[in-house]
Amino acid sequence: MDMAGRVRGGQMMPPWLWLWLVGDLAVLIPAEISYGSYLITLLTGHGDISPQVTAGTSYKLLLLFTIVAGLTCGALAVGVIATMFPPLRGRWVERRYPAGDWDAPEATAGGGAASDWAALVRSRLAQMQEFVDQHDPSIRLRAVAGGDQLAGIYPVGWRAARIAVFTPLIPLWDQDRAAAQAILLHEVAVRRHGDQFVVGLASPLVRLLRIWVPVFILLTVAPLIIYVALGSGQLTQAVSGRGAQLLLQPAALLILPVAALWLAELNADQVTARILGAGALRDALAITRESRLNRSLGLLSRPPRRLRLRYAAPRRAGTFAVLAAWPVALIVQLLVIIAGALIAYLLVSQSPHDIGTNVLAGTHEFLGSDRILIIGAIVLLLCWPVLARPWGRLWSSAPDPDLDPDLDPERRQAWRSYLAAAVVPVALLALSLAPLPAAYARPAVSLADCSRLAAWQDGPGYADKVGAETDIGKLMEARDPADGQSAFNQLIAITAAALQNPPPGTARDGYIAAMSDFRTAGRRLGSDQVPAALAAIQSGITADQKATALLTSQEKKCRAS
Repeated sequence: MDMAGRVRGGQMMPPWLWLWLVGDLAVLIPAEISYGSYLITLLTGHGDISPQVTAGTSYKLLLLFTIVAGLTCGALAVGVIATMFPPLRGRWVERRYPAGDWDAPEATAGGGAASDWAALVRSRLAQMQEFVDQHDPSIRLRAVAGGDQLAGIYPVGWRAARIAVFTPLIPLWDQDRAAAQAILLHEVAVRRHGDQFVVGLASPLVRLLRIWVPVFILLTVAPLIIYVALGSGQLTQAVSGRGAQLLLQPAALLILPVAALWLAELNADQVTARILGAGALRDALAITRESRLNRSLGLLSRPPRRLRLRYAAPRRAGTFAVLAAWPVALIVQLLVIIAGALIAYLLVSQSPHDIGTNVLAGTHEFLGSDRILIIGAIVLLLCWPVLARPWGRLWSSAPDPDLDPDLDPERRQAWRSYLAAAVVPVALLALSLAPLPAAYARPAVSLADCSRLAAWQDGPGYADKVGAETDIGKLMEARDPADGQSAFNQLIAITAAALQNPPPGTARDGYIAAMSDFRTAGRRLGSDQVPAALAAIQSGITADQKATALLTSQEKKCRAS
């Protein structure tokens, strides 16, 4: 990049895919597994909510969303782990796409069309190999018989890669040499950046994303449609609290890998355009058109064609935009999480001050948990002009002429755009380290508070809570007057005891509201006021969920203190 901001050669962007891979394995996947196992325990009746309450349809729907979100995390984990075995992927690719034996006697005998085609393939493949050798002589080309693709890179080891050349690229080499070269150079740029382990031909991560996202939509949208069609009036209960967060959690999980995959494609495009020109890249993109369905699913792994063309031509603003895109993706992920949290807080009728406190505290907690990714982004942006050349040498022993300042002194990397882009993650790091304002900080728990909570949980208080939840269920399921009267008597007695012994701390108000609503519901059921009773039950369950969440939060703080 020269001092005017024009990138003249080399890999411009840091390896965001690798930062995501390391962060996913070290931070994100363990955290999601821990949170998912906690939710499954809670929603199956083995936590703070009694089994009689979690047996309802709403809780089963929440459990489904939890499992689906966990499977999303699992799909990402499998895709990440699969990148650690490049030789296995290489063998699978070469079995899936066998090479044509263009030197076999049956391919050359007779002097007919088959012989002419075999000779053409060998000749054009040699020319393509010569072109690729100019940029990375360690990459070998492999002609594949048939196929509707053009070319695709794949690893066969940690420092070895091949490009599969499919049949349609052979005539294109003669028809539009610049476009064919752009297609090959794009694959070379992917490999020189170390991204071939994640993207390229038969990428496990990309395949899993394309399969899982439609399945996720089906598994989440279909139950909601069925639930609404059945006429249930308790949909708010199903999506309140954790429900809204669970529905948006997979979307938040996908933001970082999709952003990293997009940036890997944009990086390869920019290298191609800088060497061959934007016109060659434009022609190559025009040739590689896909069906509408493949184009839609393809957005999971590569940006839209217009965006690729826009950022292929180097501009100062465009350079800053793509360099800052990864830290901005962290902000977008945070906004999605905040959106889910806001929906949840509004559905459980939290006060504006409580919503503000929880959102700010949650934002601070999110930035703290992602601090390793934020610091990694700062280090990469500040050091990448120096690290770009040794990073390329990790994957190939052949020198990269586009990164060698001795071959072209004008292609030295400048620091200005990297410093400007680093402002974004530096600001995020500062926010994660800054203390929250006292008015919005979550109140700390004292040893006395924790002792009172433990005494309430170990004593009759928690038992009364579980008993009230159980008795309201029994009253609703009563099949004859005798059973109904017995459940009513038990509910009135236990809610009276529960109201005399509410839990300490922030859960107190929600707990009192829940027990009062259960008590009101029992009385209205006893007088055959069924609609009013159902409304009171729904209100009571919502308040009970809020109180349970606050109790769980208090317990976590006590364990951490």
